[in-house]
Amino acid sequence: MALFKLPRWLKTPLPILVLQIEGTALRFVLRAGQRVLKSGVITLPAHVMVGRAFDVLEVRTLLLAQLDGSAADVAVLLPAAAVHIHFLTVPMGLDEDELDYQTSRHITHELGLSLADVYYDWTQADELSKQGQTVVLAVARQSEVAQYAQLLGDTALRLRWVCAEPLVWAQAYEGTRYAVCKIEHDGMQVYWFEANGRVRVWSKSFDAEQMGRAGFEYISGAVVRLPTRFAVDEIDNALSQILGEADKQRLRSVYVSGAAVDWADALPALQVRLGVPMRLSSMTTDEHNALGGLWQLSEQILKEKA
Repeated sequence: MALFKLPRWLKTPLPILVLQIEGTALRFVLRAGQRVLKSGVITLPAHVMVGRAFDVLEVRTLLLAQLDGSAADVAVLLPAAAVHIHFLTVPMGLDEDELDYQTSRHITHELGLSLADVYYDWTQADELSKQGQTVVLAVARQSEVAQYAQLLGDTALRLRWVCAEPLVWAQAYEGTRYAVCKIEHDGMQVYWFEANGRVRVWSKSFDAEQMGRAGFEYISGAVVRLPTRFAVDEIDNALSQILGEADKQRLRSVYVSGAAVDWADALPALQVRLGVPMRLSSMTTDEHNALGGLWQLSEQILKEKA
């Protein structure tokens, strides 16, 4: 029988582990407050992945080997390909139960999915119109999420949050009219945010032929670095294709993320090409900038817990 309980202010919060599996890369950041305890990118063997499903036991072994038995609260950053974001216009004045009914009805009637097969969450947006108010709906298949709970299993890691990457980037920076370009050796994604707060996502894969024409080099182990000119051209072309020249001129800033580019070389060239402020997505080193989305999610969790 306990003689007393420690006051709440004497409790030590668990570190936060943020992780993401995208392609064959397992990215992770383990932090306690502002101190980064561990971070890195694990290249998963090809046989571990089947689409976006992974071998739970093998990935667990690789992850735990990096964490040295650390206990942590875990946040999973679901990549854009694993989650669908929808913006619904619903009548004004609905209470929470009525809003939940509207979102679940959209999933079953408009998307044709069973509620038994998905996880979903929604929030009210600030956007208003004569037609009503806007609800932001995020939907992921249960199979996409359940494997992370299985991954942690009976370890000292506790799954607390599952978050959609596009919505994390949407809350990362103040203001509107910005874009986030995430580029890796096998492709790129662009997230951009309109004046009404809506988030859009565009993706492109780099095929073997395109990579062969561009050329690339290995810098440490199996890490692939793309030529700066290739990366600059791809980002410029993507923004022009997505936004058009008029909307591209309205951009207030562009943030970049990814390990496949020498950003110290690329940022000045992008600044000249695009004519808008170019910034790294989080920390200043190339290694940490590859983890920009994870860092932003951990920042948002710490602010929420403060």
